[in-house]
Amino acid sequence: MMPIRTTFVAALCVWFSVLAPAVAAEEDSAVKLMRPDCLVGWDHGELPIRGWTIREGRLADSGPSTPLLSGYTLGDFRLRFRWSVTGTARWTIMLPDVASPDQLLLSLHEGPDCGRLLEIGEDLNGLAAGGDCRPSGGKPHTAEVRRQGAKFSLTVDGRLLYEVSIGPNRRFGLGLARRFPLWTDKDEGQAWLSDMTLQEPPGEAIYSGKDLSGWWHPGDINAWGAENGNLVLRKPGGNYIRTKKEYGNFTLSLEYRIQKGGNSGVGIRTPRPGWPSGDGMELQLWDIPRNAPLDKHSAMAIYGNVPPLARADRSGQWNRVVIKADGRMISGWMNGELVQQCNTAFHPELKHRHLKGWIGIQEHGATMEVRNLRVLEAPDGLGLAAWQKPRPPSGATALLDRLMNPERLSLVGRLPGGSVPYLRDLGLDSLPASHPDIPRGWLSAVEYRREQFGWGVHREFDSRPRFQSPQKTIAPGRTEPLLRLDGAGIVHWLKLKADKKVLANNDLWLEVTIDGQKEPAISTPARFWFAPLADQGNFPNFVCTDRGGATNVLAMPFGDGIVIAAANRGQRPIGDVGLIASVEAATEQTRKDVLGRMRLHGVFQPAREGNDRGNELVRLEGAGRWVGVIFDQPADAAMGIASLTIDGQPAIGWASPGLATLLGQAKGDFRTALSGRHGTLAWRYLMLEPVDFQKSLVLKATAKRLGPRLAVFYTRP
Repeated sequence: MMPIRTTFVAALCVWFSVLAPAVAAEEDSAVKLMRPDCLVGWDHGELPIRGWTIREGRLADSGPSTPLLSGYTLGDFRLRFRWSVTGTARWTIMLPDVASPDQLLLSLHEGPDCGRLLEIGEDLNGLAAGGDCRPSGGKPHTAEVRRQGAKFSLTVDGRLLYEVSIGPNRRFGLGLARRFPLWTDKDEGQAWLSDMTLQEPPGEAIYSGKDLSGWWHPGDINAWGAENGNLVLRKPGGNYIRTKKEYGNFTLSLEYRIQKGGNSGVGIRTPRPGWPSGDGMELQLWDIPRNAPLDKHSAMAIYGNVPPLARADRSGQWNRVVIKADGRMISGWMNGELVQQCNTAFHPELKHRHLKGWIGIQEHGATMEVRNLRVLEAPDGLGLAAWQKPRPPSGATALLDRLMNPERLSLVGRLPGGSVPYLRDLGLDSLPASHPDIPRGWLSAVEYRREQFGWGVHREFDSRPRFQSPQKTIAPGRTEPLLRLDGAGIVHWLKLKADKKVLANNDLWLEVTIDGQKEPAISTPARFWFAPLADQGNFPNFVCTDRGGATNVLAMPFGDGIVIAAANRGQRPIGDVGLIASVEAATEQTRKDVLGRMRLHGVFQPAREGNDRGNELVRLEGAGRWVGVIFDQPADAAMGIASLTIDGQPAIGWASPGLATLLGQAKGDFRTALSGRHGTLAWRYLMLEPVDFQKSLVLKATAKRLGPRLAVFYTRP
């Protein structure tokens, strides 16, 4: 017979052997909410971060501090952390309600009433009094805040202080504060907080481990398959394997293992016909050397746009990924470490991406396997109201946003600007990895945008409605309305669906009539409107690209309808001509802004010589904003800039014996981001430095003989 002591020990060992994996799995599923060296992810409040330090993961206030607001909202959760205080100092855990102005406040301090829980709404309600917390002599306390359905509890130092009832369907944000004004007790001393981790329920499994039910693929879905319960790439040609179901707000968790040097990605919120890196988002998975610099392609980058904060992947091993998509807030963890966090509401490229779509795993030539795919869905919405409040732009951010989003050119009033010295020769050469005045990821986005145009890619599947005309044959001398839109809105891009040969001459014209006016605001040969693409293919720039049709992204606001027509000024019929437009219709919230926008104009002038205005490359009357000029001039013609006169006053720095000041280069064929010359056509877009005028603007060339030209500008409605 086994001795009682031996039996007890054996039973205890069995108990621990059963419990330990469960505890380990639970700990492995937690994620850290802070970086050890910065407060990225906690900088989403109305006030800029002030008065905080964080070193080696230990957070402290270093003086009068502003509240910290995280980029996370939570349903059911378990929040754990360590905290310590001296004297009468306290921590305040803020839990703002997503759907209302109400919030819960939890106070942590030593002494009586530790953990006091209040609800601030129309009234001030005490939900729990808390309990006694004995002074620790400087050692950290532990805390666990837990919410499960209608139950909300607090445990301090392993002792449950209370469990109270709250609304079961409420969702909360998460913030931190010191010296919160609501508490009237004395608050003197220092406070520290560290090791904050979050654990959410794992959600529903989206892969059965047996077959590919619930998934689809645009090609051969059998490139993927199930092996030992894992999703495995069996052969090349896997593309993206995609969920049939579309997801909006969610927490996605999975584990993956990829061959050394392998490249893959997790696609999220992608429309059915779209591609994650351009239409949804791709969180990059890439096994690269540890000493490789962090950039827009590193593991857990938002591909092409936002580099990760750090690397935490393990080469050749299983890696655990958690991705949280919450409104415009995107967060990512690798093996529990916070490595990505971005409020895309203000990112110049990602703010246009879809908020709902498929989830997918990419095949990019590397063998890989994925397991434990789970999604915890969250309610639709944009999260906390504070996340949506615009931050004051710096000159540099305003300039880059305008470069990426040309509709900013139509805003009335002086446009913010600034000096960005690395925008060299209008070619954006040698972009730095970072700049102190520019948010993380913005410079990557500029480079990404330029590259995309070079490949013929733009926001083809953006979330705005599309309007497409039927393809028509246009007889000589005829004008055919192709698109007619009522009300108010903004045409963000216009695509010409026609044979590229129509850009070889001036027979096909575009005519755009805005707000019911008798004369078109834009009347120009299509060749001039899509000049960078005429007789040539794509190249890196910010205005025109070609995928399934020449596309121009200069925005056209309208307040009372817009009609876009094609006219044939040639001698032969032009067949199969159509248009596609991406249109943002005005809403109750945006109507005032849209109606107040300036209207885009294009004034075309034929070749001219021999009179007193023969050398005027551009002449504009009234008040407006000059944003571009396109002209047809023999490349061997001697031509420079004589002067630029704004409201009767000469502008300094424009005169030049050649075209270097206008185009960035003096001669020969070239194509840069915003200017270029190809054959006889030359163009310059002033998105970085538009020129405002109140009465007139005249740009004179040194040549007396000028070919046809188009001036592009905005005027007040």
